[in-house]
Amino acid sequence: MIRFATKALEKILGALRRMESRSGTPSMNRHYKEIIKSTSVHDMVETADEAYYGDQYWHWISKYLESEKLSREGIYADVGCGQGRLAMRLSKWLSPGGTVSGCDISESAIGEARRYAKGNGMDNISYEVSDALSFLKSQPSGSLHGVLFIEVAFVTPGYADVLKEAKRVLKPGGLLFASFRPQYFNLLYATSSDKLEDANKILSSRSGVLWGGNITYTWQTSWEVEKLFEDNLGMQLLNLVGIGCVSGIEGDPHEKLARPSRLDTDTRDKLMQLEIKLGEMMPDGGRYVLAIAKK
Repeated sequence: MIRFATKALEKILGALRRMESRSGTPSMNRHYKEIIKSTSVHDMVETADEAYYGDQYWHWISKYLESEKLSREGIYADVGCGQGRLAMRLSKWLSPGGTVSGCDISESAIGEARRYAKGNGMDNISYEVSDALSFLKSQPSGSLHGVLFIEVAFVTPGYADVLKEAKRVLKPGGLLFASFRPQYFNLLYATSSDKLEDANKILSSRSGVLWGGNITYTWQTSWEVEKLFEDNLGMQLLNLVGIGCVSGIEGDPHEKLARPSRLDTDTRDKLMQLEIKLGEMMPDGGRYVLAIAKK
């Protein structure tokens, strides 16, 4: 009887695996394993291209922190912080008394983030290994001055729930910075990398498995992001800007236009100024579109 039940269970599991394979939808376990694996080979702090985009994000983040007069002694969170690329910039901006809390699902990324913070003498940052939703649910309502959710939504199928929690934990007048993968970028990638079989999915859907992998991606247009914040979340959208409108990292379609790490300092500075101007003109043209919203 036990042997029969075991064989029956094996058949059921085999059928489920075949269904998963045919549907093209990986399990969430495989999805997050792939994401965690990527953090061990791609350091967002030390990679020269990523440092450039960190500076570009910080241009916009610091601009609105200043213009909206957010407290330098406030409490902030970097949700999906990776190795702390933006958390450290925020740490430097804060006055004594201000704090940053970061979380990421990758234990190795958090380990590196702690190492960088310690090496730079940043004792106003704390990190924990956690998914975005669980981390935010553990925060009291109206407790944070600002939340960063940067380059995480595009690999988070439940990103809308995360954004709702981010709004809940913000104080009135608090700011939410969240970036999304533009639909246009994915279409460029599909055509430039000869993956046209994914193009129809990118046109007709806003989430799914792409590039023959195990990760479920999400993507949007700037108009959809605007509707999300203003209609669904009921937040005041202050700006939508493109990040990396004419440049990219290795493998990006934008890499063919410019690769920041291959430029000398003067040329890279000129590229930065160009992309800052282009960012507001054509947010959908970026590698990411950054939404800046106020509660």
